Amino acid sequence: MQAQLPLPLLVTIQLIPQMIGFARVAGAGLFFANQTGLGLPILEAKLRGEPRPARFRSIVPIGVILGVLAGLVIVALDAYIFQPAVQAQLDEAASALASAAIRPAPWKGFLASF
Repeated sequence: MQAQLPLPLLVTIQLIPQMIGFARVAGAGLFFANQTGLGLPILEAKLRGEPRPARFRSIVPIGVILGVLAGLVIVALDAYIFQPAVQAQLDEAASALASAAIRPAPWKGFLASF
């Protein structure tokens, strides 16, 4: 006969190794960030109580432009390369997946993105 663990205890036992691993990777990233030139100058200045770095205005537009371009590349790859490949491989099953009866409401899709 197996003893059953209460659900909160089981969830806690399963989350502890992931939290330890995440803490180790995050710590290593913070340790090596400034050595590789990938630090967080804006956050570090805010934590020290200093004004924003002078290069703040030069960092933001580049980051926004690169983020938008990366998003457009991902959408284009999905629409023109990955979806046709999946539809060609799955044939009838892919057409059933594309039917409007299976599509969730937009608000459900929005919530699923988190």
